[in-house]
Amino acid sequence: MVTVVNNYFAALFVCGSCNFCQNKRISNGIDEVAKYYTQVCSGLSSVPIDIPDDTIYIQLDGNFISNVIFWGLEQCKSVSLIHNQISELQSRSFVHLVSVEEIWLSHNRIRNIQRTALGGLMHLKKLALGDNMLTATSLSGSRPFGNLPSLQYLELHRNALTSLPLDIFYSPNINVPSSLMLSLHGNPILCNDGLCWILNHEESGQLFWIVQDRVTLSPTCSNVPGVAWEDLDLCNTFWGCAVTNLQTGRDYSRTCMHLNAIPQDIPSDTLIIEIKGNHISFVPQHAFPGLTQENKIKLPSNNIQEIDHQAFSGLKSLRELWLNQNKLKALHKDTFSGLESLNQIYLQNNALTSIESGTLGQTPSLHYVNLAYNDLLTHVPNNLFSSDKQSLSPWELTMSLTGNPIICSGDICWMKNEETFRVNWLTKPECDGSHDAWNNMDCSSAGDDDKATVH
Repeated sequence: MVTVVNNYFAALFVCGSCNFCQNKRISNGIDEVAKYYTQVCSGLSSVPIDIPDDTIYIQLDGNFISNVIFWGLEQCKSVSLIHNQISELQSRSFVHLVSVEEIWLSHNRIRNIQRTALGGLMHLKKLALGDNMLTATSLSGSRPFGNLPSLQYLELHRNALTSLPLDIFYSPNINVPSSLMLSLHGNPILCNDGLCWILNHEESGQLFWIVQDRVTLSPTCSNVPGVAWEDLDLCNTFWGCAVTNLQTGRDYSRTCMHLNAIPQDIPSDTLIIEIKGNHISFVPQHAFPGLTQENKIKLPSNNIQEIDHQAFSGLKSLRELWLNQNKLKALHKDTFSGLESLNQIYLQNNALTSIESGTLGQTPSLHYVNLAYNDLLTHVPNNLFSSDKQSLSPWELTMSLTGNPIICSGDICWMKNEETFRVNWLTKPECDGSHDAWNNMDCSSAGDDDKATVH
Protein backbone atom coordinates (compact mmCIF):
# COMPACT_ATOMS: atom_id res chain seq x y z
CA MET A 1 0.00 0.00 0.00
CA VAL A 2 1.26 3.50 -0.92
CA THR A 3 -0.06 6.69 0.65
CA VAL A 4 1.26 9.95 -0.85
CA VAL A 5 -0.03 13.50 -0.43
CA ASN A 6 1.08 16.13 -2.96
CA ASN A 7 0.25 19.76 -2.17
CA TYR A 8 2.49 22.62 -3.25
CA PHE A 9 0.64 25.29 -1.25
CA ALA A 10 0.74 23.19 1.88
CA ALA A 11 4.47 22.91 1.45
CA LEU A 12 4.77 26.71 1.35
CA PHE A 13 2.66 26.98 4.49
CA VAL A 14 4.73 24.45 6.41
CA CYS A 15 8.17 25.65 5.39
CA GLY A 16 7.49 29.35 5.01
CA SER A 17 10.43 30.92 3.12
CA CYS A 18 12.39 27.67 3.00
CA ASN A 19 13.77 27.62 -0.54
CA PHE A 20 14.10 23.88 -0.43
CA CYS A 21 10.42 23.29 0.26
CA GLN A 22 9.27 26.02 -2.11
CA ASN A 23 10.62 23.85 -4.89
CA LYS A 24 9.39 20.58 -3.44
CA ARG A 25 6.11 18.83 -3.16
CA ILE A 26 5.06 17.44 0.17
CA SER A 27 5.71 13.72 0.04
CA ASN A 28 4.31 11.75 2.97
CA GLY A 29 3.85 8.04 2.97
CA ILE A 30 4.96 4.46 3.37
CA ASP A 31 5.73 2.11 0.51
CA GLU A 32 5.30 -1.30 2.08
CA VAL A 33 6.70 -3.08 -0.97
CA ALA A 34 9.88 -1.07 -1.54
CA LYS A 35 10.23 -0.40 2.22
CA TYR A 36 10.33 3.40 1.82
CA TYR A 37 9.33 5.83 4.59
CA THR A 38 8.98 9.42 3.40
CA GLN A 39 8.13 12.64 5.28
CA VAL A 40 9.45 15.55 3.18
CA CYS A 41 8.60 19.17 4.09
CA SER A 42 6.09 17.94 6.63
CA GLY A 43 6.87 20.26 9.55
CA LEU A 44 8.43 17.50 11.66
CA SER A 45 10.35 18.60 14.76
CA SER A 46 11.71 15.16 15.62
CA VAL A 47 12.34 11.77 14.06
CA PRO A 48 9.00 9.90 13.91
CA ILE A 49 8.70 6.94 16.29
CA ASP A 50 6.27 5.04 14.06
CA ILE A 51 8.74 4.09 11.32
CA PRO A 52 8.23 0.36 10.60
CA ASP A 53 11.09 -1.81 11.82
CA ASP A 54 11.64 -3.35 8.38
CA THR A 55 12.06 0.01 6.59
CA ILE A 56 15.06 0.16 4.26
CA TYR A 57 14.96 3.77 2.98
CA ILE A 58 14.08 6.78 5.17
CA GLN A 59 13.70 10.31 3.77
CA LEU A 60 12.96 13.16 6.22
CA ASP A 61 14.22 16.16 4.23
CA GLY A 62 13.02 19.75 4.64
CA ASN A 63 11.75 19.56 8.21
CA PHE A 64 12.63 21.19 11.54
CA ILE A 65 14.35 18.23 13.15
CA SER A 66 17.10 19.29 15.58
CA ASN A 67 17.72 16.16 17.61
CA VAL A 68 18.43 12.87 15.84
CA ILE A 69 17.91 9.43 17.29
CA PHE A 70 16.65 6.26 15.63
CA TRP A 71 15.38 3.14 17.36
CA GLY A 72 15.35 -0.36 15.91
CA LEU A 73 15.50 -0.23 12.11
CA GLU A 74 18.25 -2.81 11.87
CA GLN A 75 17.53 -3.37 8.15
CA CYS A 76 17.73 0.29 7.17
CA LYS A 77 20.25 1.02 4.37
CA SER A 78 19.76 4.75 3.72
CA VAL A 79 18.78 7.78 5.82
CA SER A 80 18.31 11.30 4.45
CA LEU A 81 17.92 14.33 6.77
CA ILE A 82 18.87 17.08 4.32
CA HIS A 83 17.63 20.63 5.07
CA ASN A 84 16.77 20.24 8.73
CA GLN A 85 17.98 22.14 11.82
CA ILE A 86 20.42 19.62 13.29
CA SER A 87 23.23 21.31 15.23
CA GLU A 88 24.90 18.30 16.83
CA LEU A 89 25.18 14.56 16.28
CA GLN A 90 24.93 12.98 19.69
CA SER A 91 26.51 9.78 20.93
CA ARG A 92 23.57 7.47 20.21
CA SER A 93 22.07 9.15 17.16
CA PHE A 94 22.56 6.21 14.79
CA VAL A 95 23.64 3.41 17.11
CA HIS A 96 20.77 1.09 16.12
CA LEU A 97 21.24 1.48 12.35
CA VAL A 98 23.66 -1.43 12.19
CA SER A 99 23.13 -2.04 8.45
CA VAL A 100 23.06 1.56 7.22
CA GLU A 101 25.20 2.31 4.15
CA GLU A 102 24.28 5.95 3.45
CA ILE A 103 23.58 8.93 5.72
CA TRP A 104 22.78 12.30 4.13
CA LEU A 105 23.03 15.28 6.51
CA SER A 106 23.90 18.20 4.22
CA HIS A 107 22.30 21.64 4.64
CA ASN A 108 21.93 21.54 8.41
CA ARG A 109 23.64 23.49 11.22
CA ILE A 110 25.96 20.79 12.49
CA ARG A 111 28.81 22.22 14.58
CA ASN A 112 29.80 19.18 16.57
CA ILE A 113 29.90 15.41 16.18
CA GLN A 114 30.30 13.53 19.43
CA ARG A 115 33.01 10.86 19.49
CA THR A 116 30.67 7.86 19.31
CA ALA A 117 27.90 9.41 17.20
CA LEU A 118 28.92 7.30 14.20
CA GLY A 119 30.58 4.49 16.13
CA GLY A 120 29.69 0.95 15.18
CA LEU A 121 28.39 1.78 11.69
CA MET A 122 30.54 -0.92 10.15
CA HIS A 123 28.76 -0.83 6.78
CA LEU A 124 28.53 2.94 6.28
CA LYS A 125 29.90 3.79 2.82
CA LYS A 126 28.56 7.30 2.13
CA LEU A 127 28.36 10.21 4.56
CA ALA A 128 27.22 13.65 3.39
CA LEU A 129 28.04 16.54 5.74
CA GLY A 130 28.33 19.37 3.22
CA ASP A 131 26.88 22.82 3.94
CA ASN A 132 27.15 22.68 7.71
CA MET A 133 29.25 24.53 10.34
CA LEU A 134 31.94 21.99 11.19
CA THR A 135 35.37 23.24 12.27
CA ALA A 136 38.77 21.55 12.36
CA THR A 137 38.79 21.85 16.14
CA SER A 138 35.49 20.05 16.58
CA LEU A 139 36.51 17.21 14.25
CA SER A 140 39.99 16.76 15.71
CA GLY A 141 38.62 16.63 19.22
CA SER A 142 36.07 13.89 18.56
CA ARG A 143 37.76 11.90 15.74
CA PRO A 144 34.29 11.06 14.40
CA PHE A 145 35.38 8.99 11.38
CA GLY A 146 37.74 6.67 13.28
CA ASN A 147 35.35 3.73 13.43
CA LEU A 148 34.01 3.65 9.88
CA PRO A 149 35.98 0.87 8.14
CA SER A 150 33.74 0.81 5.04
CA LEU A 151 33.69 4.58 4.42
CA GLN A 152 34.25 5.38 0.73
CA TYR A 153 32.53 8.75 0.21
CA LEU A 154 32.67 11.80 2.51
CA GLU A 155 31.21 15.23 1.76
CA LEU A 156 32.64 18.09 3.83
CA HIS A 157 32.32 20.98 1.38
CA ARG A 158 31.15 24.43 2.49
CA ASN A 159 31.79 24.08 6.21
CA ALA A 160 34.13 26.17 8.40
CA LEU A 161 37.19 23.93 8.14
CA THR A 162 40.60 25.60 8.19
CA SER A 163 42.36 22.21 8.08
CA LEU A 164 41.61 18.51 8.03
CA PRO A 165 43.79 16.63 10.54
CA LEU A 166 44.64 13.04 9.68
CA ASP A 167 43.77 11.95 13.21
CA ILE A 168 40.04 12.41 12.55
CA PHE A 169 40.26 9.01 10.84
CA TYR A 170 42.47 7.39 13.47
CA SER A 171 41.33 4.57 15.72
CA PRO A 172 43.53 1.94 17.40
CA ASN A 173 41.54 -0.84 15.75
CA ILE A 174 40.38 0.64 12.43
CA ASN A 175 42.50 1.65 9.42
CA VAL A 176 42.13 4.89 7.49
CA PRO A 177 39.97 4.15 4.41
CA SER A 178 42.20 2.73 1.68
CA SER A 179 40.18 4.51 -1.00
CA LEU A 180 38.14 7.62 -0.23
CA MET A 181 36.14 10.10 -2.29
CA LEU A 182 36.21 13.47 -0.52
CA SER A 183 34.93 17.03 -0.96
CA LEU A 184 36.46 20.08 0.77
CA HIS A 185 35.53 22.88 -1.62
CA GLY A 186 34.24 26.10 -0.07
CA ASN A 187 36.04 25.81 3.28
CA PRO A 188 38.47 28.52 4.54
CA ILE A 189 41.37 26.07 4.33
CA LEU A 190 44.79 27.30 5.48
CA CYS A 191 47.42 25.51 3.42
CA ASN A 192 50.37 24.14 5.37
CA ASP A 193 52.21 20.87 5.82
CA GLY A 194 49.35 19.58 7.97
CA LEU A 195 47.53 18.84 4.71
CA CYS A 196 50.46 16.92 3.27
CA TRP A 197 48.75 13.62 4.05
CA ILE A 198 45.90 14.55 1.68
CA LEU A 199 48.30 15.19 -1.18
CA ASN A 200 50.14 11.96 -0.47
CA HIS A 201 46.92 9.93 -0.45
CA GLU A 202 45.81 11.65 -3.65
CA GLU A 203 49.08 10.87 -5.45
CA SER A 204 49.01 7.24 -4.34
CA GLY A 205 45.47 6.74 -5.63
CA GLN A 206 43.89 6.44 -2.19
CA LEU A 207 41.94 9.71 -2.33
CA PHE A 208 39.78 11.18 -5.08
CA TRP A 209 37.86 14.45 -5.21
CA ILE A 210 34.09 14.31 -5.59
CA VAL A 211 32.77 15.95 -8.77
CA GLN A 212 29.34 17.62 -8.74
CA ASP A 213 27.85 19.45 -11.72
CA ARG A 214 31.22 19.13 -13.48
CA VAL A 215 32.96 20.94 -10.61
CA THR A 216 35.78 19.16 -8.79
CA LEU A 217 35.27 19.74 -5.06
CA SER A 218 38.96 19.97 -4.13
CA PRO A 219 39.99 22.59 -1.55
CA THR A 220 41.09 26.14 -2.25
CA CYS A 221 43.52 27.75 0.18
CA SER A 222 42.46 31.00 1.81
CA ASN A 223 46.08 31.90 2.60
CA VAL A 224 47.34 31.24 -0.95
CA PRO A 225 44.75 32.99 -3.15
CA GLY A 226 44.75 32.29 -6.84
CA VAL A 227 46.82 29.11 -6.60
CA ALA A 228 45.09 25.89 -7.64
CA TRP A 229 45.24 22.92 -5.29
CA GLU A 230 47.10 20.79 -7.83
CA ASP A 231 49.84 23.45 -8.11
CA LEU A 232 50.68 23.51 -4.39
CA ASP A 233 53.77 21.81 -2.96
CA LEU A 234 52.50 21.15 0.55
CA CYS A 235 54.99 18.48 1.52
CA ASN A 236 58.18 20.36 0.74
CA THR A 237 57.17 23.94 1.49
CA PHE A 238 55.90 25.33 4.78
CA TRP A 239 52.89 27.18 3.36
CA GLY A 240 51.16 29.80 5.45
CA CYS A 241 54.09 29.98 7.90
CA ALA A 242 53.19 32.41 10.67
CA VAL A 243 55.63 33.43 13.38
CA THR A 244 54.67 32.03 16.77
CA ASN A 245 56.66 32.89 19.87
CA LEU A 246 54.48 31.72 22.72
CA GLN A 247 55.01 30.43 26.20
CA THR A 248 51.58 30.04 27.75
CA GLY A 249 50.80 27.83 30.66
CA ARG A 250 52.89 24.72 30.10
CA ASP A 251 53.07 25.00 26.30
CA TYR A 252 56.16 26.21 24.45
CA SER A 253 55.91 27.22 20.77
CA ARG A 254 58.55 28.61 18.42
CA THR A 255 57.21 28.48 14.85
CA CYS A 256 58.72 30.03 11.72
CA MET A 257 61.33 32.07 13.62
CA HIS A 258 64.31 31.11 11.40
CA LEU A 259 65.89 29.24 14.32
CA ASN A 260 69.09 27.33 13.56
CA ALA A 261 69.20 25.35 16.80
CA ILE A 262 66.93 23.91 19.47
CA PRO A 263 66.25 26.70 22.03
CA GLN A 264 67.71 26.22 25.50
CA ASP A 265 65.20 28.37 27.39
CA ILE A 266 62.46 25.75 27.60
CA PRO A 267 61.02 25.62 31.17
CA SER A 268 61.52 22.29 32.92
CA ASP A 269 57.79 21.83 33.59
CA THR A 270 56.75 22.21 29.92
CA LEU A 271 54.23 19.64 28.68
CA ILE A 272 54.03 20.42 24.95
CA ILE A 273 56.95 21.67 22.85
CA GLU A 274 56.30 22.79 19.26
CA ILE A 275 59.25 24.01 17.18
CA LYS A 276 58.40 23.85 13.47
CA GLY A 277 59.01 25.69 10.24
CA ASN A 278 62.55 26.71 11.18
CA HIS A 279 66.04 25.96 9.80
CA ILE A 280 67.29 23.42 12.32
CA SER A 281 69.43 20.80 10.57
CA PHE A 282 70.91 18.99 13.59
CA VAL A 283 69.44 17.86 16.92
CA PRO A 284 72.39 17.56 19.32
CA GLN A 285 73.09 15.43 22.36
CA HIS A 286 70.75 16.17 25.30
CA ALA A 287 68.78 18.68 23.22
CA PHE A 288 66.08 19.00 25.87
CA PRO A 289 67.90 19.06 29.24
CA GLY A 290 66.05 19.20 32.53
CA LEU A 291 62.62 18.25 31.16
CA THR A 292 60.81 15.74 33.34
CA GLN A 293 57.11 16.21 32.55
CA GLU A 294 57.03 16.62 28.78
CA ASN A 295 54.22 14.83 26.91
CA LYS A 296 54.79 15.96 23.32
CA ILE A 297 57.70 17.24 21.26
CA LYS A 298 56.85 18.44 17.75
CA LEU A 299 59.72 19.24 15.34
CA PRO A 300 58.17 19.05 11.83
CA SER A 301 59.34 21.06 8.81
CA ASN A 302 62.73 22.05 10.22
CA ASN A 303 65.11 20.62 7.57
CA ILE A 304 66.51 18.22 10.18
CA GLN A 305 69.12 15.99 8.56
CA GLU A 306 70.76 14.36 11.56
CA ILE A 307 69.85 13.47 15.15
CA ASP A 308 72.45 12.61 17.77
CA HIS A 309 71.79 9.18 19.25
CA GLN A 310 71.44 10.79 22.71
CA ALA A 311 69.33 13.76 21.61
CA PHE A 312 66.28 12.61 23.56
CA SER A 313 68.15 10.95 26.41
CA GLY A 314 66.38 11.14 29.76
CA LEU A 315 62.92 12.04 28.41
CA LYS A 316 61.15 9.19 30.17
CA SER A 317 57.78 10.98 30.15
CA LEU A 318 57.74 11.71 26.41
CA ARG A 319 54.58 10.29 24.82
CA GLU A 320 54.55 11.78 21.29
CA LEU A 321 57.50 12.66 19.03
CA TRP A 322 56.89 14.44 15.70
CA LEU A 323 59.83 14.43 13.24
CA ASN A 324 57.82 14.48 10.00
CA GLN A 325 58.51 16.69 6.97
CA ASN A 326 62.27 16.82 7.54
CA LYS A 327 65.31 15.50 5.61
CA LEU A 328 66.36 12.54 7.74
CA LYS A 329 68.20 9.85 5.78
CA ALA A 330 69.14 7.55 8.66
CA LEU A 331 68.47 6.90 12.35
CA HIS A 332 70.89 5.49 14.90
CA LYS A 333 69.53 2.40 16.64
CA ASP A 334 69.77 4.17 20.04
CA THR A 335 67.98 7.34 18.95
CA PHE A 336 64.86 6.41 20.90
CA SER A 337 66.57 4.42 23.64
CA GLY A 338 65.10 4.91 27.09
CA LEU A 339 61.87 6.56 25.92
CA GLU A 340 59.77 4.33 28.14
CA SER A 341 56.50 6.25 27.66
CA LEU A 342 56.79 6.93 23.92
CA ASN A 343 53.41 6.04 22.43
CA GLN A 344 53.43 7.70 19.01
CA ILE A 345 56.22 8.57 16.59
CA TYR A 346 55.81 10.45 13.31
CA LEU A 347 58.59 10.02 10.72
CA GLN A 348 56.64 10.42 7.48
CA ASN A 349 57.89 12.56 4.59
CA ASN A 350 61.59 12.26 5.28
CA ALA A 351 64.32 10.67 3.14
CA LEU A 352 64.99 7.52 5.17
CA THR A 353 66.62 4.82 3.06
CA SER A 354 67.19 2.32 5.86
CA ILE A 355 66.57 1.77 9.55
CA GLU A 356 68.94 -0.06 11.85
CA SER A 357 67.87 -3.22 13.64
CA GLY A 358 66.38 -2.58 17.06
CA THR A 359 65.74 1.12 16.42
CA LEU A 360 62.23 0.81 17.87
CA GLY A 361 63.06 -2.03 20.22
CA GLN A 362 63.53 0.06 23.36
CA THR A 363 60.15 1.77 23.29
CA PRO A 364 57.83 -0.64 25.17
CA SER A 365 54.81 1.70 25.10
CA LEU A 366 54.89 2.29 21.34
CA HIS A 367 51.50 1.94 19.59
CA TYR A 368 51.74 4.21 16.53
CA VAL A 369 54.52 4.47 13.91
CA ASN A 370 54.25 6.48 10.69
CA LEU A 371 57.04 5.84 8.19
CA ALA A 372 55.06 6.81 5.08
CA TYR A 373 56.66 8.56 2.12
CA ASN A 374 60.32 7.85 2.75
CA ASP A 375 62.81 6.04 0.49
CA LEU A 376 62.73 2.61 2.14
CA LEU A 377 63.40 -0.24 -0.32
CA THR A 378 63.88 -3.56 1.46
CA HIS A 379 65.78 -2.18 4.41
CA VAL A 380 63.06 -2.60 7.02
CA PRO A 381 64.77 -5.13 9.31
CA ASN A 382 62.76 -8.00 10.75
CA ASN A 383 64.07 -7.13 14.22
CA LEU A 384 63.11 -3.47 13.96
CA PHE A 385 61.02 -3.83 17.11
CA SER A 386 63.47 -5.92 19.14
CA SER A 387 66.76 -5.21 20.87
CA ASP A 388 69.34 -6.94 23.02
CA LYS A 389 67.47 -5.72 26.09
CA GLN A 390 63.87 -6.52 25.30
CA SER A 391 61.34 -7.51 22.64
CA LEU A 392 58.29 -5.43 21.80
CA SER A 393 54.94 -7.15 21.31
CA PRO A 394 53.15 -4.78 18.92
CA TRP A 395 49.78 -6.49 18.96
CA GLU A 396 48.13 -3.07 19.21
CA LEU A 397 50.57 -1.29 16.89
CA THR A 398 49.22 0.98 14.17
CA MET A 399 51.71 1.57 11.37
CA SER A 400 52.09 3.09 7.90
CA LEU A 401 54.70 2.36 5.22
CA THR A 402 52.75 3.64 2.24
CA GLY A 403 54.59 5.74 -0.33
CA ASN A 404 57.93 3.92 0.04
CA PRO A 405 59.56 2.29 -3.02
CA ILE A 406 59.61 -1.10 -1.30
CA ILE A 407 60.70 -4.03 -3.46
CA CYS A 408 58.66 -7.24 -3.22
CA SER A 409 61.04 -9.84 -1.83
CA GLY A 410 61.46 -12.33 0.96
CA ASP A 411 63.19 -9.62 3.00
CA ILE A 412 59.81 -8.07 3.87
CA CYS A 413 57.82 -11.27 4.35
CA TRP A 414 58.12 -10.87 8.11
CA MET A 415 55.66 -7.96 7.88
CA LYS A 416 53.05 -10.23 6.29
CA ASN A 417 53.42 -12.95 8.90
CA GLU A 418 50.34 -12.28 11.02
CA GLU A 419 51.28 -14.98 13.50
CA THR A 420 54.27 -13.00 14.71
CA PHE A 421 53.62 -9.45 13.52
CA ARG A 422 50.15 -8.32 14.53
CA VAL A 423 49.63 -4.77 13.26
CA ASN A 424 46.80 -2.44 12.21
CA TRP A 425 47.94 -0.76 9.00
CA LEU A 426 47.08 2.94 8.95
CA THR A 427 47.20 2.57 5.19
CA LYS A 428 48.02 -0.76 3.56
CA PRO A 429 51.64 -1.07 2.36
CA GLU A 430 52.60 -1.54 -1.24
CA CYS A 431 55.61 -3.06 -2.90
CA ASP A 432 56.74 -2.75 -6.52
CA GLY A 433 54.49 0.30 -6.55
CA SER A 434 51.11 -1.30 -5.85
CA HIS A 435 48.90 -2.63 -3.10
CA ASP A 436 48.02 -5.62 -5.28
CA ALA A 437 51.65 -6.70 -5.46
CA TRP A 438 51.84 -6.58 -1.66
CA ASN A 439 48.61 -8.53 -1.28
CA ASN A 440 49.66 -11.18 -3.82
CA MET A 441 53.28 -11.58 -2.72
CA ASP A 442 54.05 -15.24 -2.03
CA CYS A 443 55.81 -15.71 1.29
CA SER A 444 55.16 -19.43 1.62
CA SER A 445 58.81 -20.28 0.99
CA ALA A 446 60.26 -17.55 3.20
CA GLY A 447 62.94 -18.87 5.54
CA ASP A 448 63.23 -18.36 9.26
CA ASP A 449 65.41 -15.32 8.70
CA ASP A 450 62.49 -13.59 7.02
CA LYS A 451 60.16 -14.06 9.95
CA ALA A 452 59.55 -11.34 12.50
CA THR A 453 61.28 -11.60 15.82
CA VAL A 454 58.43 -9.96 17.73
CA HIS A 455 56.01 -12.09 19.69
